[in-house]
Amino acid sequence: MTPSELAVVTLCKKAFLSLWTMANPVGKEPGKELCDALIVFGNEIIIISVKEIIYKETEDILTGWDRWNKAAIDKSVKQLKGAKRYLDSISKIKSKEHDVIFELPKRDIRKYHLITISLGAKREIPVNVPITDDEVIHFIDDFSLETIFSELDTVSDFIEYLHKKEELFISSKRAYVGAEEDLLAYYLWNNRSFPEKFDLMIFMDDIWENIRKRPEYIQKKAADKISLFWDNLIEECINMRDPSLRNILGFFDESNENTEHALRVLAKECRFSRRVLSQEFYDFHKDKTISSRAVQSYSKDVFYVFLKKKTSYDRHARQIELLARCMIIRDKVNYNAVIIGIATEDNFEIGHSFDLLYYEKENWTEADRKMARSAIDDLHLFRSSRSSIVHADEYPEQKATT
Repeated sequence: MTPSELAVVTLCKKAFLSLWTMANPVGKEPGKELCDALIVFGNEIIIISVKEIIYKETEDILTGWDRWNKAAIDKSVKQLKGAKRYLDSISKIKSKEHDVIFELPKRDIRKYHLITISLGAKREIPVNVPITDDEVIHFIDDFSLETIFSELDTVSDFIEYLHKKEELFISSKRAYVGAEEDLLAYYLWNNRSFPEKFDLMIFMDDIWENIRKRPEYIQKKAADKISLFWDNLIEECINMRDPSLRNILGFFDESNENTEHALRVLAKECRFSRRVLSQEFYDFHKDKTISSRAVQSYSKDVFYVFLKKKTSYDRHARQIELLARCMIIRDKVNYNAVIIGIATEDNFEIGHSFDLLYYEKENWTEADRKMARSAIDDLHLFRSSRSSIVHADEYPEQKATT
């Protein structure tokens, strides 16, 4: 793996977490890589090709431009389209360097996104990136690489941006002039959207830099720091593979599938949602008057149940209580919501463990309702619950000082 390829894979794993990012998947020929990075999340498949070709000036300037485009863009696009065709013929993919296998989504629901990361032109030449009626090739260069992956650093934020760009180009068939980071700046600053009607989009080359200096953007970055708790929680559950998690999964099945489902729900949360949820968890953990809290996600159909117990509290009993509380919330919301339970110790300073539970039940029967309500009465769970509405701005206004 070249330094540029390694840098891209590292950025992908940082943004989308290791469970869904594969470096150098094996292609049709044994030992030959299909692409440089593959991200599989739900029905979304992101194929990334990395080319680092240093642009060299020629006596005939057009010849130099053509050579770079053929070596970087054309070869990258060929690899991307070939990878897509091959993936359409298989149901699972294996990595080249590690014994890792990804199960691919069903063919009829797959949504592909093709990205060429072509480095070395240093914006000294015009780049030819093909856009067909049914397929957009996303182009990222030296200058926009870190910005794209640092600003869209969750799989939901990244995929939403790709979808909006694809809709923009496919539906309008119009072009824009400007750098990728300026297009991103317009998108972020206009409530994550693009204009529906335009003749030509032209961006100056300082939009992104100007936005970065705005007080609201600086405040957003400061406010987002707490959201790293959510990232670390996911990565910790992936890396630790705590065998004790199997105990709680035993209530549903004998596999690790429920943990996987729970992690995917956590990872679907966008950066703003992670900020709000992390703040809710920290506030809950500091409040010594309560042992549990239920929080509704911005996605509306997901609820989180937080639970904390003393370190000496029996782990298995904690898991049973977490399950009971998830059932109570399912009964209270009275529709088929996904309930994610997260339990831990009440004192992080002396170490901690996490229990992660995925609970979903479409058909809620009278027997389920009786069981949930008996948990309230017999176990005294959520008996005196109170609700509140939390308001937060993604781009907080700077508070006035006197």
